[in-house]
Amino acid sequence: MVERYFGRAVAHRTATYLEYQGPGWMHPDSNGRFAEHAGSSPGEPVCPVCGMPVSPETLLGLQHDGSTWQFCSRWCRAQFEAAPERFSGAVH
Repeated sequence: MVERYFGRAVAHRTATYLEYQGPGWMHPDSNGRFAEHAGSSPGEPVCPVCGMPVSPETLLGLQHDGSTWQFCSRWCRAQFEAAPERFSGAVH
């Protein structure tokens, strides 16, 4: 997750600070499924910021560029509002 948002150098420093054992996380095939954004559909929306499923009862939607975006939390919605170009390339 750190690498996805902040780059490999920051992820490597974070792993070192946390005393993470082993460089397996750096192998491109080790976490490939986590590097891809989860698919989202109207019946099963996924938060474009963190990739978590969004409950249909959660009313944290936002209109942007003609699309409705759903969020799992107010924090994620605020992150999107601050920099929509960073997240609007995700599948919604």
